Amino acid sequence: MKKQKLFFFLGAIVIVGLSVGTYGIYMYFKTHDDLSKVRPDFVMTARAILSEFEMDEAAASVRYISKVIEITGPVESVEIGSDSTMNVILKDPGYTSGVICSFQGRNIGEMDVKKGSIATIRGECSGILFDVLLNNCVLIGN
Repeated sequence: MKKQKLFFFLGAIVIVGLSVGTYGIYMYFKTHDDLSKVRPDFVMTARAILSEFEMDEAAASVRYISKVIEITGPVESVEIGSDSTMNVILKDPGYTSGVICSFQGRNIGEMDVKKGSIATIRGECSGILFDVLLNNCVLIGN
């Protein structure tokens, strides 16, 4: 009887371990949705989202985090990393905070985003530190 309980217990542990491991591998290799084909949850200016986070960060976090947002604003800077990443910072003149839009992929060098232009970018909001952060971004208009 004790051997049956031990065998059942060890079998359950193995099954749970394999399930957790499989799920972890799935999440690690999961590709992100192509946000150029996703309808945004919110369409707004960089100034508008910054104002909402400045007025009530907790409420804005609940409303925007993990949502697809389409932001339009002036490009303050474009930073291209060595690891196929690019950050475009949308910031109105006179503001200390902005919206950091992170792009990933091989074709970022082909994107024509210049400092001083007005860009429309769609991405998934991940919150605010000093700036509002959008990940998995795609350029909608320039």
